[in-house]
Amino acid sequence: MILGHRLDVLGANPLAKALFTDLDALPSRDRNLARFVFLDPTAHDLLADGETAARGTVAALRLYAGRHRHDPRLNELVGELSGFGPQRDHCRRQQRQQPQASGCGGVKPSADSFQRIGR
Repeated sequence: MILGHRLDVLGANPLAKALFTDLDALPSRDRNLARFVFLDPTAHDLLADGETAARGTVAALRLYAGRHRHDPRLNELVGELSGFGPQRDHCRRQQRQQPQASGCGGVKPSADSFQRIGR
């Protein structure tokens, strides 16, 4: 799988398409690894360690947001993922108790995970 700096899927071989999801069936906006990890309900069952995947995704977004501060689509993605999820408050409480757990057990990232990146 080839990813861009927003974690958009730019290309994928047949195995990657079969493993993750039918990328060709998705609108181009939704062909994004971060959206898959945090928003796709099948990701939790597919990923062996959702927490590690969430942490790695947040780390990659922080890195790219630092390098591409003025990218409006990247800032929009970070904003979308920062405020998503019914378990957001639970995740924030967990992070205060265990700050190193940025993925919060594989649940949606909280705004605290992204602390003003890309701005």
